Amino acid sequence: NAPTNAPTNAPTNAPTNAPTNVPTPEPTNVSTKAHTNAPTASAPVPLVIAGDNGTPTESFPLGLCEGDCDNDGQCRYGLFCFQRDGTESVPGCEGTGQSAKDYCSKCPENYLCTFGDEGLPVGSFPLGECQGDCDDDGECAPGLMCFQRDGTEEVPGCSGLGESGRDYCYDPNNTVSPSAS
Repeated sequence: NAPTNAPTNAPTNAPTNAPTNVPTPEPTNVSTKAHTNAPTASAPVPLVIAGDNGTPTESFPLGLCEGDCDNDGQCRYGLFCFQRDGTESVPGCEGTGQSAKDYCSKCPENYLCTFGDEGLPVGSFPLGECQGDCDDDGECAPGLMCFQRDGTEEVPGCSGLGESGRDYCYDPNNTVSPSAS
């Protein structure tokens, strides 16, 4: 069957073997791409120095794979400051960057990271396990509680120090406390 140059008023009895010359003016109800169960991997982001020691101020907080950060508070919500002594690989980033410079990276699972504060950004709440800054249990996902801190106290079930004075959601049923390193 050859494609038609103009649309027909009624569908054909059998599908055609070739595409039509004219695209449909509206979306169809059938997907044209095969469904995959695995997420599509995004391209690695190159390491770049966007600022250092808090300057220029407009560069802070730093984004993914941007440096030089000195602490997690200098990275955007959901990122943490990956500390390096040399040119260690930064998770989720490409390249070696500058030696001994620290870069913002995606927060690993069960690592204390700040995802929001005072209920903002709204899309970050309720917070998941080891995520902060929570003010009360209501800002945590169901089953989690808000662990109130004055400094960098260890949060049950979480690793890392987090930001001093920030509070993080935790699972009260988790009796394992990873190292606070």
